[in-house]
Amino acid sequence: MEDLRDLALSIVDGVRAGSSALVTGPSGTGKSSLLRTVQDRLDAAGVAARALRADAWAPDHDEADDATAVLLVDDLESAPEDLLSRLSAHTEHGGRVVAMFETGRHPRAYSTRALRTVYGSHPLGHDAATVHRTHLTPLDDETMARFLHAHAGEEPLDSHTLRAITTLALGRRAWAMDLLSLARAEQIQADPFPSINPLLAPGDAPLPALQSLRASLATVSPECAAAAVALSGIEPLDELGLGALVDPAIVETLTVAGVLVPTGGSQQLEVPAFVAIALRQRSSFDQVERCRREIATGLLGQELVGVPLSERDTLYCVRALAPDDLLDADLSEALRRLVARAVTRLTTFGEAAQVRAAVLRLASHRLELPPLARARALAALGNTNEAVRVVDAITDDDPDVRLATRFARSVLLAETAEAPMPGGTDDVRDQDAATELVLQWWSRTEPLGDATPLVRAVAAQHPDPGVAALAALLVDLDAVWAGLVPPHTSTLHAPNPLPAATMPTSPVLSDVTGTILVAQALVLLLIGEASARREPLLELAARLPDRDHHERWLRHVVASSTAATFGEMGRGLREWQLFAGSVPRLVPARLRHYVEQVGAALDAVSDPTREPDDLERLSSEYPYRILLYFAGLHGPLQALRTGLEPKAGALPLIRLARAHLDATHERNPAQLTRIAGIFREYDMWLPSAYAFGDARRIYVGRRAVGKAQACDAELAAVRDKIRRNAPWLSADSAVSDVPETLTPRELEAARLAARGLRNRDIAEVLECGVRTVESHLAQARAKLGADSREDLARLLPPDEGD
Repeated sequence: MEDLRDLALSIVDGVRAGSSALVTGPSGTGKSSLLRTVQDRLDAAGVAARALRADAWAPDHDEADDATAVLLVDDLESAPEDLLSRLSAHTEHGGRVVAMFETGRHPRAYSTRALRTVYGSHPLGHDAATVHRTHLTPLDDETMARFLHAHAGEEPLDSHTLRAITTLALGRRAWAMDLLSLARAEQIQADPFPSINPLLAPGDAPLPALQSLRASLATVSPECAAAAVALSGIEPLDELGLGALVDPAIVETLTVAGVLVPTGGSQQLEVPAFVAIALRQRSSFDQVERCRREIATGLLGQELVGVPLSERDTLYCVRALAPDDLLDADLSEALRRLVARAVTRLTTFGEAAQVRAAVLRLASHRLELPPLARARALAALGNTNEAVRVVDAITDDDPDVRLATRFARSVLLAETAEAPMPGGTDDVRDQDAATELVLQWWSRTEPLGDATPLVRAVAAQHPDPGVAALAALLVDLDAVWAGLVPPHTSTLHAPNPLPAATMPTSPVLSDVTGTILVAQALVLLLIGEASARREPLLELAARLPDRDHHERWLRHVVASSTAATFGEMGRGLREWQLFAGSVPRLVPARLRHYVEQVGAALDAVSDPTREPDDLERLSSEYPYRILLYFAGLHGPLQALRTGLEPKAGALPLIRLARAHLDATHERNPAQLTRIAGIFREYDMWLPSAYAFGDARRIYVGRRAVGKAQACDAELAAVRDKIRRNAPWLSADSAVSDVPETLTPRELEAARLAARGLRNRDIAEVLECGVRTVESHLAQARAKLGADSREDLARLLPPDEGD
């Protein structure tokens, strides 16, 4: 069961009926918490219960000798023989045992013997009919996200932190709660890969799961602990692969102890970072570093056979080794290549302080950065003019290098001064001129205007896929910024392939591909489809060398889009700000301008009581207007001079929103329900709720009870979809259409009807006519969604006078 409280109730019911219970599961799945809840429930029911921890039990303890009490045993897997015998005697004499058993930490033969001893037969078999058996499995990512949001408190979790905790928790509830505490204490590092501060002291915070894990791993030797901590930083491997990096005997010991765990249902094993932190105090710093160097040296062998290491393993080797540490010249040279590769990637995304530290590290190894990476590093450190000179000195004739160089030069020049107006060329067959035209337009922020046909021709005819994609997205962004259908990107009614699908993946073109991917995500966001197209975007990111960095900002874009389209503008703004701070370093001025303006629109809409200084400019742009619509600020939207006027080629979203507002103004509920259905077809859940809600209000006003109730059913289904797609929303806080408040006379009439009075009797009490009573009751039933007087009794708010 997903809800441990429901499971606790089920166990208590079984115990009261005479059954014992066994709950199995890996570490951190919430067994101890479940046992405490069971004890509380038994106490409340007046059932005698005695709690004991098997790993802390001693022969002179008498808890297990209480024949009348239900024995609640935690950590049964650690029970000594004497305790197992006493528990067995307890069950043989009709006593009941509720035990928690951690799987994965002992050989199967031991586990089977221990369970048979306590329960008389293997409780996981079919012959143990009197044993309530449950196996707790780790939560999937979606359920874990909902769990974390529910426990996050007043400070909301951003998508990157959520991803870090979800990755580190491995679906374990108890681990997740400790990790949430660590994240609040800024002890979780999310970038570039999720990790926990290795210097975390045992008493830094109340971390019950971590403390319990430390206690359960107290017998792991310092040598094995050091190997486990060192292995926690690399990609998962199978037993043979791990045995090539550390002593196979250590691998076997760590597997039996449950320190090395399977990942993703495969044969590959990893040491979870949470387990590594629990073991950190059991070995010295020198022991761990020695293991890291040995493991890194082994990983370098993969580079020597021509198979590049992953980014995670690359960083592991770079941090663990220095070229001078290696006596083998080939290994030393392989490490130098890794260092240069890691620093090159860092210049694409890293902050100034990180870039400076990386450059110093590179210099200490007497290595040089490739020219483009050096230009990015100079720009990050504030020396843009020197960065331009570095780019100008590149003379490589390779087509990819030439495009990358021209692109970088265009971006850097725009940062040093205002970019020149694009030069005139009508011949798109001149590839150099066409490329320059596209790059120059990316460096400016004004609309394309009359240049649109020419740029579209470049998108259609240029042989270089990078230039063609840049041109296509230039046109698409220009269109959606004006609220028009983008010609190259699919919308609600036009399923075209994404322009970014044809982009190149060469590492030298990382700045170009980064811009293409950001632009594609921005187009999808502006047409309201970033959330729906999340998977295609992530698939595109997976093809790029800097996959993990791209996935980070993509998560922020999708989270911002999801929040905004569900009316949560404050959350959308926070995610957008995090996105803006994590985009690739060299993106053109036009793209940065769009990112800034979307942020300004989100900021303005997130606080509708504050009028922005640049309201006139904001209100003339599509993003601000559509955000007003999603925020439910339809009155201010209608008051704008431009509003959402549909023009030729307008986005489907604009046409539907306009139709919704018009139907509301015209009080046409049939049209509203039709529009709501179209929105629902396209997974636009909040607009669907708005339209169904407006239709419901009109039906209530007309006393059309049946049609109002039909809208209630539709709204309930839409609210369920919203909760599924926005895990931070609880069942109580999900966007909903709250029924209107009953008037005092409607409420009084409804209460009298619910008590069984006839309409004539109610009329006498209220001193009004029977027809007036019928009107009051019809309104009350419509507003509350009640079919009968019995429903009224159930749905009416409590009478404070009762």
